[in-house]
Amino acid sequence: MGIGGWVSDFVPPCCPACIPVSRPAFPSATCTLHTCPRFAVEKMMPSRKSPVHWPSVWQLVLSVLGILGLWGVAALMLVTTVSAAFSGDTLGATAILLNAAGLGFSGVLLIPSAGYALMRLLGKPFTRHFPLRYLSWIILFFPLVILLGHFASRSVAGGYLFLPVFHILAALIPVIWLLSIGLRGLPTGSQQRSWGVFGIGMVGAPLLSLLSEAAVLLILGMFVFLYLMQDPEILDFFLAAASSPVSPDPEVLIKLVEPYLMRPGTLYLVLVFGALLVPLLEEMFKPIGVWLLAGRGISAAEGFAAGLLSGAGYALFENFTLSAGGGGDGWAMTAAARTGTSLVHMLTTGLVGWALALAWRERRYLRLAGTYLLAILIHGMWNTMVILTAVSGFSTDELPLPDALALVGDVAPFVIAALLIFGLLLLLRLNASFRKSVAEAQTPHAPSPDRAIMPPAVRQPAETADFEKDLHS
Repeated sequence: MGIGGWVSDFVPPCCPACIPVSRPAFPSATCTLHTCPRFAVEKMMPSRKSPVHWPSVWQLVLSVLGILGLWGVAALMLVTTVSAAFSGDTLGATAILLNAAGLGFSGVLLIPSAGYALMRLLGKPFTRHFPLRYLSWIILFFPLVILLGHFASRSVAGGYLFLPVFHILAALIPVIWLLSIGLRGLPTGSQQRSWGVFGIGMVGAPLLSLLSEAAVLLILGMFVFLYLMQDPEILDFFLAAASSPVSPDPEVLIKLVEPYLMRPGTLYLVLVFGALLVPLLEEMFKPIGVWLLAGRGISAAEGFAAGLLSGAGYALFENFTLSAGGGGDGWAMTAAARTGTSLVHMLTTGLVGWALALAWRERRYLRLAGTYLLAILIHGMWNTMVILTAVSGFSTDELPLPDALALVGDVAPFVIAALLIFGLLLLLRLNASFRKSVAEAQTPHAPSPDRAIMPPAVRQPAETADFEKDLHS
């Protein structure tokens, strides 16, 4: 038994400052009352140097690497932007510039994670909290940002000078608003934990998702390539390209592959990848911030909050990168549509985070599996409606949609609106439920009337003096 436990056996708490509440028998806080026996004992105890907090070390290292990596890629993109602008590709230069702005700002958002970890290692943890409820009104500025960004995107100078600022604000405002209503009244842990979970969700989750999706695409591409090689004309094209020192004409390959692209099976393959495989992988990696809290004994409410933070980081990174593709007149529509995608990412990740916490605390693994499938279903349905809405706009007589998919495509916008309403109501309902459970857990329970409550024994001053002499000896 350590000296702390040994001393606590002899010196019981005798004042409110010493009474441990859900703490070990010998609390870390030192009583300041000179008349308290515990104060005299703690004053004589030797101070121990705290060991290195390795989670903070890893958080600091990964945050710094993320900052340097994101800023490095953003700098390279800025150089590419200048090159594209001088070559006359205004649309391409604007898209690259928006990507550079998003990646650069992502690096800025990793600075708090590194700062809190560094302060913890220096023994000066920063404990001040900033309530997100004060930012719930920020959504009122979102339409104005979209409108100003639309006008900026219609001119070359506005696209270069002002659109990156509106691009960052349009990606950031919905995420902050959803966090303000989803985390209201919920325990999120320390600021270091919150920023760490958000940061790893913003950088680590997209990286793992991208690598896994690229691997799946590579495997599917191999099967598609083997299937296309059954066509003699395509086989002859690749054989000629392999034996000729001159690069083949890509237009010839497009004409050869175009009949296969017009087949309904191609669209079904796209749906399988986008509506099944992508949600399957992303819902596994998006809660990476929650996975790193395994073994911490987090509650269900903390798991849900950590999932929201990790999903918010993922959604924000996607908003920065995917919205940049519509750098021209399509920027406003793309940026506004990303609001719904942010809600889906944060809601599904919060659900999986809640299920992970329950599985770790109460061994509810079946609920974890069911919640994971529910997250895949919500995400897959959203992706299906978005894909069919986009494909319906390109449907022609030469490339008609199958009747079943055309019917779903006609009602897809209404399904998307219903999913948005359902997701927002579910987020509010979950927040209210978790706030209620947190309040009940913090409410002290009345003692049973048939139970006698004995006050803690207080050592008399004479006994305390004898004990201090023994401890000195």
